[in-house]
Amino acid sequence: MTLKFKIITGPNAADFERDVNSFLEKNNIIDIKYSTSSTNFAAFIMYCSKEESEKEAQKKIDSLQNSISVLKEDHNSKINSAKEIVEGLTQKVQSLQEQLETTKQGKTTSVKVLKETYEKKQSTLNEKLAAVQKDSELKQKQLQEKLDRANETSLKYQNIAKKAVDKYIVEKTSALGIQSADVKARLGKSYSFSDIDRICESLSTSKLAVNRLPFKVAQVAEIKVTESEKPSVNNLNDGDFIDPQLRGLVDRLH
Repeated sequence: MTLKFKIITGPNAADFERDVNSFLEKNNIIDIKYSTSSTNFAAFIMYCSKEESEKEAQKKIDSLQNSISVLKEDHNSKINSAKEIVEGLTQKVQSLQEQLETTKQGKTTSVKVLKETYEKKQSTLNEKLAAVQKDSELKQKQLQEKLDRANETSLKYQNIAKKAVDKYIVEKTSALGIQSADVKARLGKSYSFSDIDRICESLSTSKLAVNRLPFKVAQVAEIKVTESEKPSVNNLNDGDFIDPQLRGLVDRLH
């Protein structure tokens, strides 16, 4: 996954916020920092392409599924081969038994040789079956380990997304002079960056309106915010690998 950087500037808050929100909706944001003055607004953004991120995750999922498919095919092939060997030896045993019936009188030596041949082949078959069973158990164990790693990687990506969102809320509320806890309290179970921006804007507008009043307000009425129906930003695809650069960035977010 390739990390990219973007600097957005604007002479006024409205144009600057519009440009920043437009960029955030089109990319996966890793980190964002704001710089403001009386004449200029600027944002330094670390991000990666949504399409590239989704392709990377899908590529890893496809690779894991292909590995699972190959393991299953190999396992089934060996089982079928063992069954064919068993059937072939069973037919040979039946044939040997028929020969024994026709030659057992006066041919003790021949019977002994045939019996030894049968026992040797039976022993060889048991060894092959044991090897196939051992190989099958090993493949099953490897497959389970890969699935466990895939689940662990999925949880890591979800934690990365949550930290990125929390960082965005803190930076956004800090820039607007409002409390991040107030924003989080108004978010539903599923929300988007647009919902965060809308709630921040609503709280900021309310705070400015209260500050402009010619008298002090003892308590400000709570603003009701409708939950967004947009998909949650916490939903990520599974994978079995996290880019070292992305892991380093998460460590810096702590």
